[in-house]
Amino acid sequence: MRLRLMMFLTLMVLMIGLIGCTTDPKDDEDPDNGIQDPNGNGTPNGDDPVPSVHRPENVDLSSGDLSGWTIASGNAFDDAFVSDAQVDTSGRPIERDSAFYFGHGDEARTGVLESAPFVIGGTGIMTFRLGGGSMVPLTYLSVVRASDQIELYRFANASQESTESVLIAYQADLSASLGTEVFLRVVDDAVANGGMILFADIEPYHPELPHLDSYISAENIAPDFEDTALAPYQLENGDFATRTLAGWTVHGETGVFQDSHINANGRLSNRPNETAVGLLRSGAFTVGGQNLMSFRLGATKHPELTYMVVRRVGTNEEVFRTWSDRWQDIHEEATHLYYIDLRAYEGEQLYLEFVDNARGDWGLLTLEQVRTHYTERPLVTDEIAVNLHAPYLSDPQYTVMRSYVDPLIAQIEDETERLTFEKTFYSTLDGFSNRIGNFPSVTEYRRNGNTFIITGDIPAMWLRDSAAQVLNYLQFMTVDEEVRLMVRGLLTQQFEQIRRDPYANAFNADGSVWERKFEIDSLCYPIWLADEYYHITGDASLFDAFFEMTVARILDTFEAEQNHDDANYRMESEYDRQFGTHEVNTDTNLIWSAYRPSDSPTYYKFYIPGNMFAVATLERIDALMTELGLDPVLAERARIMAAEVRADIEQYGVYHHPEFGRMYAFEVNGFNDDPHSPTGKRFRDIANIPNLLSAPWLGYVPQDDPTYQNTRAFVLSSHNPYFHEGTYARGIGDPHDIVWRTRPHDDYPVPWHLGLVMQAMTTDDPDEIRLMVDYMVNTTAGTYVMHEGFYANNPNIYSRDWFTWPNALFAHVYLTEIIGFNLLED
Repeated sequence: MRLRLMMFLTLMVLMIGLIGCTTDPKDDEDPDNGIQDPNGNGTPNGDDPVPSVHRPENVDLSSGDLSGWTIASGNAFDDAFVSDAQVDTSGRPIERDSAFYFGHGDEARTGVLESAPFVIGGTGIMTFRLGGGSMVPLTYLSVVRASDQIELYRFANASQESTESVLIAYQADLSASLGTEVFLRVVDDAVANGGMILFADIEPYHPELPHLDSYISAENIAPDFEDTALAPYQLENGDFATRTLAGWTVHGETGVFQDSHINANGRLSNRPNETAVGLLRSGAFTVGGQNLMSFRLGATKHPELTYMVVRRVGTNEEVFRTWSDRWQDIHEEATHLYYIDLRAYEGEQLYLEFVDNARGDWGLLTLEQVRTHYTERPLVTDEIAVNLHAPYLSDPQYTVMRSYVDPLIAQIEDETERLTFEKTFYSTLDGFSNRIGNFPSVTEYRRNGNTFIITGDIPAMWLRDSAAQVLNYLQFMTVDEEVRLMVRGLLTQQFEQIRRDPYANAFNADGSVWERKFEIDSLCYPIWLADEYYHITGDASLFDAFFEMTVARILDTFEAEQNHDDANYRMESEYDRQFGTHEVNTDTNLIWSAYRPSDSPTYYKFYIPGNMFAVATLERIDALMTELGLDPVLAERARIMAAEVRADIEQYGVYHHPEFGRMYAFEVNGFNDDPHSPTGKRFRDIANIPNLLSAPWLGYVPQDDPTYQNTRAFVLSSHNPYFHEGTYARGIGDPHDIVWRTRPHDDYPVPWHLGLVMQAMTTDDPDEIRLMVDYMVNTTAGTYVMHEGFYANNPNIYSRDWFTWPNALFAHVYLTEIIGFNLLED
C-alpha cells in the first residue's frame, strides 16, 4: 500500500513538472501575456518586453525624439516638436500617460510621418491619443498594409478641439487584420483651421483587452469603395445631372457640401455655407479610353485651402492636386475648363476629392461637368490643369550654371571678348547693359510652369527665336535644375501656342497672336528643342497627351500644306500676296510655306531649307514617339511624310551647277525635276535659320555630305546675291534688313551675325571658326552684343540693339569651340 502511494506521488510530481513546462499555444503568438506598462517597455509587472515584431521602435516617443520614425515628406514633423512639457503655454495640463508627446501650433506646416513596420497581434486593439486636426479629412493617423501600401484604417480627432494641449484617448479595433504587417502613417495636410495634429501614447499591442472605459472608440474613416473592379470609366453623376450628390460623399463639418446649390445646368456651388470646412469625395472610376479627364472648376481663390485632388483607390495616394488658376473676383463663381492626363494610371481605379478648408473670403468651390472618359482625343490649347505639387520657377538664380560659367568668363584675357561673351551668354536670362542703355531680361516665369521668352526689342514670343535663345544653356540642364525647369517651361509654352494656332509664328503674352505668318520652321524648332531636352535630361514626363495633341496639330498642318488651299491659310498682307508666284505643283509632297524664317514672303512657295527642317523634325517625331511608346499612328504618319518630303527635295530641289556641281536650290515651284535645268528654281541663301547653310545643323544631312558641301561653297561665294564682303567681315546677309533696304547691295555690304555664327556652326575647321568669332566680336560697335545686320565697312551702322537670338548662338559657339567647354561630351 505504501509502495503504491509513493508511486502515485511520484507520478503526480512528474505530471506537475510537465504541466509547468508546457507552453500555451496562445503564448507562442503573444509571449508577453499582460497589458503594456505606461512606459511601453514590458508588462505591468516588468516581466519580458513586448516583441518588436508587434511594436515598432519608439512608437510611444519614449526616446524623446522621432528616432524609429521616417519623415516621408514636408516640414510638419521634426524632433524639435517632441516634448515632455506637462502644461501648454497657457498653463493647461497636457494629458497623457507617457513621458513625451508630439505637437506644435504651426498650422502652416504640412507633412507625412511613418513608423517602422510591425505585425498586428494580441487582441488587435490599438490605443492612442490625438489632438488638433479640426479639419478631419486632412489630419489623421492611418494604418497602412506594408506589402502594397493599402490604407486599412484611418482615424482622426473627432473632438474638433485644435488647442495645443488637448489630447483625446482613443481605442481602435484592428482585429480583422491580425497577423498583417503594417506601419503607421501620421498625416498633416491642412494649413489652416486647426491644421495640425498632436499625438501620444500610441500602443499597437495589447495581448489582453485593456480597460477601455476612458477611451473613445475611433471610427475608421478610410475611403471605402465597393466593387472597385467594376468601377465605370465615366464617373457616376459627374455632371450632377441629378441635381443631387448621388454617387458622392461629404466629409467634414455639417453643411460644408450638404447645403450646396446645384443649378439646372449641373453647376455645384457650396457658397450657401461658406464658413464650413470639409471635402466632397467622388465614387471610383477606371482610367481608360484616351486616359484624359476634364472638369470645370472655379472660386478656388486660395489654392492652399480650396483645391481638387485625384487619388488612387486603396492606397489613397495623391497623384494630382490642382485649383482654378483663372479665378478672379469679378467672375465670382464662374468655372473654367481643365484637363488632366491620367495615362500613367491606365486601367487603375481613381477617385476625386474637392477640398474646402477656407472660412470666408471666397472660401468655396464651384464645380461642374466632371468627365473621366474620352473615346477620341480632344484638342486642348491652354486648358491644362496645373499640378500644385509640380516644381516651378518664380525667381531663379541659376547658381549652379553660374558656378561653371563665371570662372570661365574671368579667365578670358581679351577684354572685348570677355565682355562680349558675358553679355551674350546671360542676355536671355538677365538682360544686359551697354553704352546704348539697359536691356532687361526677356524671360518671364509663370505659375503654371511655363516660360515666356520675347525676342528682345519686339514684345512678343517667336516660336523660332525662343527655342534658339536657350541653345547656350542646354548643356547645363544636366547640373542645374532651374535651367531644366526653364527649358521645360518654354517647351510647354510653345506646345500650347502651336495647339492654339499652328499657322502663327509669334504670340503675345496673353496668348493672342502677334503675327500670323506661316513659316515651316515655326513648327520645327519646338520639336528640335524637345528632342534635345529629352536626350540631355532623360525626362520623359514632358511627352504626355498634350504633346501628342501638339504633334497631331503639326502633322495635320504639314499635310494640309502639301496641298495648299487658301481656305486653310491665306497671307494677310496684300503686299506679301503680290510678291513672287503662288503657282506650285501640288503633285509633289513638298510643304508650302508663305514666309521664310526672316518673316519675308517666299518667291517660290516651296522653301527648301524649311522643307529640310521639316524632314529632320518628322524624323525626330518618329524616333521620339517610338522610343517613348507614344501614339504609333502619329509616329507612322511622321515617318511616311519624312520619307516623302525627303525624296521630293532630292528630286525637285537640286541643281547641277556648272561650277559647283550638284547643289540644293533655295526655293522651287515643284514643276521641274530636271536637275540640269534652273527653271522654276532660285539659287541664293540668306542669314536667317533655317537656311541652306544650316542643313547639317538642322539634321537633314551630315556635314560632309557632297551635295551639302557644294551648296555651302556656292552660298559662301559671290554667286550668292546675299553674300556680302567688306572691310570688317564677309558673310551672308538677308533682304529682311533695314540697313540694306535703303542702299544698293553692291555698294553697301550688310552681313548678318546670324549668318556668321551659322558658318562657324557648320565647319570643323578651327581657323574658320576663329575667323567667324573674330568677325562677330569686332563688329558689335562697342555694344558687346550681336545685332541683326551691320555695314561691313563701318560696323557702327547696324540694325537692332536688342536681338537675343544671335546672342545665344554666339555664346554657344564661343563656349564650346573657343573655350572648349561642353558638359555633354564624354
